[in-house]
Amino acid sequence: MSADLAPAGDYAPAVVLNGQVAVCGMTPRVDGTLARTGRLGAEIDVDEGRHLAAVAAERAVRAAHEAATTAGRALDSAARVTVHVAVAGSFAAISEVADGASPVWQRHLGALPARTAVGVARLPGNAPVEVMLTVALRS
Repeated sequence: MSADLAPAGDYAPAVVLNGQVAVCGMTPRVDGTLARTGRLGAEIDVDEGRHLAAVAAERAVRAAHEAATTAGRALDSAARVTVHVAVAGSFAAISEVADGASPVWQRHLGALPARTAVGVARLPGNAPVEVMLTVALRS
């Protein structure tokens, strides 16, 4: 796994199992550093949150691709995505922030996956978003 995708703790960034790649929660890191910290509705607005969701999604796709390639396989299509959004107060545009990742799925995987968007109080490292991805592998 490339250094840019190295996990921040003691876990695998992606695992190939039963014809799928499961990718751990990816935050919007650039060159190993969070692109931004804070919560939506406080320090970060919806437009920036959408951008950060796309950055995290790009990392998730790269991790899936690297794991598949290492296993001698190729990615087929995104199956499931969960986007966690760190929110402040009454911020409710969680789905709109998660939508920032949609162009990434379409560009790299050809279609939109099933998606869950969840608002949370905090994420590791005070990250604003975290994207988890499961991708089907080609037969």
